[in-house]
Amino acid sequence: MKTLFGLSKKAFISLSCIAVALIASGIVIGVAVSHNLSNKDGNNSVATDDINKNGADAGSPDKNGSVASADKSDVSSEGNSVTLDDAKKAALADAGLNESDVSFAKTEQDVDDNAQVYDIVFSTADKKYEYEVNASDGSIIERDVRSLTIPQSSISGESSAEQYIGVDKAKEIALKDAKLSSADVKFTKSELDTDSGIKVYDIEFTASDKKYEYEIGAVDGSIIEMDIRMLSFIPNSGTSENSGAEQYIGLESAKETALSDANVTSSDVTFTKTRLDSDDSTPSYDIEFQTKDKKYDYEIDALSGSIVEKDIKTLTTQQTTTPSGDYIGVDKAKQIALNDANVSASDATFTKTSLDSDDRTPKYDIEFRTSDKKYDYEINAANGNIIEKDIETIRTQQTSKPSGNTGNSNYIGLDKAKQIALSDANVSASDATFTKTSLDSDDRTPKYDIEFRTSDKKYDYEINATNGNIIEKDIETIRTQQTSKPSGNTSNSNYIGLDKAKQIALSDANVSASDATFTKTSLDSDDRTPKYDIEFRTSDKKYDYEINANNGNIIEKDIETLKTQQSSKPSGNTGNSDYIGIDKAKQIALSHAGLSESDVRFTKSELDRDDGRYEYEIEFVSGRTEYEYKIDAVSGKILEHDSDYDD
Repeated sequence: MKTLFGLSKKAFISLSCIAVALIASGIVIGVAVSHNLSNKDGNNSVATDDINKNGADAGSPDKNGSVASADKSDVSSEGNSVTLDDAKKAALADAGLNESDVSFAKTEQDVDDNAQVYDIVFSTADKKYEYEVNASDGSIIERDVRSLTIPQSSISGESSAEQYIGVDKAKEIALKDAKLSSADVKFTKSELDTDSGIKVYDIEFTASDKKYEYEIGAVDGSIIEMDIRMLSFIPNSGTSENSGAEQYIGLESAKETALSDANVTSSDVTFTKTRLDSDDSTPSYDIEFQTKDKKYDYEIDALSGSIVEKDIKTLTTQQTTTPSGDYIGVDKAKQIALNDANVSASDATFTKTSLDSDDRTPKYDIEFRTSDKKYDYEINAANGNIIEKDIETIRTQQTSKPSGNTGNSNYIGLDKAKQIALSDANVSASDATFTKTSLDSDDRTPKYDIEFRTSDKKYDYEINATNGNIIEKDIETIRTQQTSKPSGNTSNSNYIGLDKAKQIALSDANVSASDATFTKTSLDSDDRTPKYDIEFRTSDKKYDYEINANNGNIIEKDIETLKTQQSSKPSGNTGNSDYIGIDKAKQIALSHAGLSESDVRFTKSELDRDDGRYEYEIEFVSGRTEYEYKIDAVSGKILEHDSDYDD
């Protein structure tokens, strides 16, 4: 294998050992290395050999004058034999570029899966490069290269499916770029997708020690993005290659099973997705393909080859909206579904019957179960045609209910749940239009989802299916069409302010400030109507408000009763009383930045949970500089901070 200076691996290791011994004796050896690689094939792909480098001092500024942050929590450069400049040089060498060719966007030390790494991000005129470099030995753990210029022919809508290069050709291009053959790899994903309006093929495969991910232009075959990662650095990498994949039936066999069940041949179809999904306890193949008039979606057990789930959808032509008076009705839709499934009403337990008129084609969503199957139908609301059906075999482990749920006979029923919601909302059935009534028994607590509208409000309820208690409710005022505010009315001076918004929410909830713990107070001005997101908790409830930033009107509110099991905190956090509070967190951030509250405009301040630890995320703007802080919710320690000057 080629190493620095063209030395053999054995000679390089020997020299490295001598250098370490000399350093330990107090003799400092400076090594200046300039090693540029330009190993590119016809697709302008980046060579995949890992580069190890040692050299310049840590903390040196990049070409933009930025210096790596030294304040990352639990990140220390002590014991690292590789500096930030070493990492930058390793990334540049791997990309076959010089520092003068690029603009650095990020150079910082970080921790990934308990290993210290350097994150190096830079761009050229036509590509963006992202590297993760091992801080111990300089090896490249991960690289991601993305084209910044996309051929116009690849944009979705400009090409028909007949012009696409096909999955097999896309796999060929990816293998060629990785310098591997199909015999060397195990494909885990190959499917047609749309990314930011661009039709691409997602191609993923693993070799002995690496995982490769490619985005290939569906029309011209250009490599839009590639990502290569060492498997040893992928957390919980229990993927197929390490978990008995040799027992799997294989993609081709799974495709044949699906085609046979659908009674179509490979020449009749266009495959849009073929991949292995090993994230669940039961690994399966996702197989999707289309004919001229139907779309098929299969889930095939990767071990036995049995069909776990299938979905067949009729591809409809453009349809116009039908007046609601011409709809066939829910009862008729239920009967159509039962007849198609060859199931009698007495054998079926309906879990969802709702009208969905948001799409161009209004439809009824009909879902029911028998003792061994789950059925999901979409019925055209105008003519009763079956738009889509999904039949799933209920696995044994899925049918078991948590202790305390002894079956549907203990549930209060949909009609009772609807009545509870209407009564709480003080709305009569004649004034309400129900848009969703369904049973959700997937969670530990089975519940009914009840949604309905009046002339001016939208209601969303979750009702405990066993005792009829209201778990959660959401009431939203239906806004009339609003016009854009003039540019002069979008400045902060016209907004009511965070403090006023908090007071409005507290008053509406009839909660005093002393009884509330705020977990989020932020301004959201991205929508047409700028608003404040206000979230707080009391001992037994969680409140979520959206307040109009211009006039203080309540746009939406959500009140949720806190369940006992949800209120428990991770070990070490004994309750909200242990938290420093959002105001204290803001002061800590301001003090660190050397700013006062009058100097800044807060854009985000909320309590969040990351890796089992609660922390405050504080973001604000001063002049043209944006500040971001993460602060430990208990100790007040600054876990992470970043500032970005917008030039």
